[in-house]
Amino acid sequence: MQERENYIEREREREMIASYKQLLSKRRLTPSLFSLEIIEKLYNRLPTDTPYGITELYDSVAQPKPTFSIYRRLLTELEAVGSIHIQTSKRKASKKAVVLSNDFRREFELFIYD
Repeated sequence: MQERENYIEREREREMIASYKQLLSKRRLTPSLFSLEIIEKLYNRLPTDTPYGITELYDSVAQPKPTFSIYRRLLTELEAVGSIHIQTSKRKASKKAVVLSNDFRREFELFIYD
């Protein structure tokens, strides 16, 4: 019975990763585990929650992670295709906050969790 449950869980994970790849490819982004982790973290932070700062988000990613410059380039790409917004933080003017765009959040929910 446990083997069957493990098999079903692995199949769900494969389907979810395939959905991620499809969603990111649709937006002309190269899917990677790093980009998936970033998007998941942003998605799990509700719009009413305090947004991640750029450095805070980078620090929250599991090791091993790419260099900060590669991370920053990924954020620029995500922003260019309208997946995220990088804005001045409401708490501290020198801090930049990162949030998912509303359109991408809805699209993400449909592709991944629907």
